[in-house]
Amino acid sequence: MQANGPLVLKDMSPTTHSLKTNRPASPSQVPGALTNRQRFLNACHCRPVDHPPVWLMRQAGRVLPEYRALKEKHSFLELVQTPELAAAVTLQPIRRFDFDAAILFCDILVVAEGLGQRYQFRDRGGIEMEFLLKSAADVDRLEVGAVTERLQYVAKALPLIKSALNGRTALIGFAGSPWTLANFMVEGGGVKEYTKAKAIFYSDPPLFAQLLEKLTQAVTNFLQLQIDAGADAVQI
Repeated sequence: MQANGPLVLKDMSPTTHSLKTNRPASPSQVPGALTNRQRFLNACHCRPVDHPPVWLMRQAGRVLPEYRALKEKHSFLELVQTPELAAAVTLQPIRRFDFDAAILFCDILVVAEGLGQRYQFRDRGGIEMEFLLKSAADVDRLEVGAVTERLQYVAKALPLIKSALNGRTALIGFAGSPWTLANFMVEGGGVKEYTKAKAIFYSDPPLFAQLLEKLTQAVTNFLQLQIDAGADAVQI
């Protein structure tokens, strides 16, 4: 995370440092060949690498036959909310392709769940929120202070993944942006025109500001949870 500018990938883990300067060491100072993780961390620090680190968004998922096999036995939410299953899915593309970084298998709407607005996937497809944010009373129901406790299944999954990666591969965590989450929570699903969210923005700016403030703090808490649990970097 960065204090100024957009919230982007940033290394959150200890790296090799020069004993004289306490600055990150250059690749020439790091003994032996770069591991996938060190290559990724070097790139995060804008240090030279032997080649650019490689990872793909959505690298874990239905493109993999081993994931589809798990989906035959478990729902998507079970995969997300069960630490052992989330770890297994996260590791699938690493074992198959040896990417430089693993990406936590999760869903952006866990932040809404952590706030108290649960969600599920309809049998016919699409997302269904437990309730929609239509009024100040609905926004008041969102509990920022409960996010960390309610999302402990993510905190439990990360050490399992970290242990399996054994220091060789980096681990990336993530969260949805406050604006993206606001649209899901107001509209009840993904949209292209943002009609309802923009309507609140223009008709009731204080309410919209209250919602975005809650979402910003919730996203911050969720990212901090991931950092504390071992993520090497986080992204929105």
